[in-house]
Amino acid sequence: MGAFRIVNFNPALSWRFTVEIEGITEALFAECEGLKLERDVEEVKEGGNNLFIYKLPGRIKQENIRLRRGVTYSHKLWEWFIKGTYMGTVERKNISIIVGDSTQKVVQRWDVLDAWPTRYEGPELKVDSIQAALEMIELAHHGIMLQKEDTKKPMGGS
Repeated sequence: MGAFRIVNFNPALSWRFTVEIEGITEALFAECEGLKLERDVEEVKEGGNNLFIYKLPGRIKQENIRLRRGVTYSHKLWEWFIKGTYMGTVERKNISIIVGDSTQKVVQRWDVLDAWPTRYEGPELKVDSIQAALEMIELAHHGIMLQKEDTKKPMGGS
């Protein structure tokens, strides 16, 4: 039997990620949610078989991606959301969510295909809070792909 060999066990950190929109690194985001895929299960009952139900793989469902970041001077997220409002159209963009480790090397790169904004939330403002003001954009998309990444490559580098 072959032995397991651990090549590099430097785990990804949930706080070390960047977001690229159309290949350009956007302002740092504080949160990213929705990197979830789920496969439907089709059940088929065969007549005369009472021992089990056949379970067959169905379509893949994915959640919308939700990105939160501190409010900045940039209005690009708002402009992307509002663009096409009067024409009933949206601007689709490919985005990447890149997760790194403590040495800033890329661990995973999630490519989100044909994303477009479905919801924008401005910051919650409270006079009795010292939390950062965050804005949120929610993105629908046509799929998520986990790319094989060169782990020697630094985040944000070429």
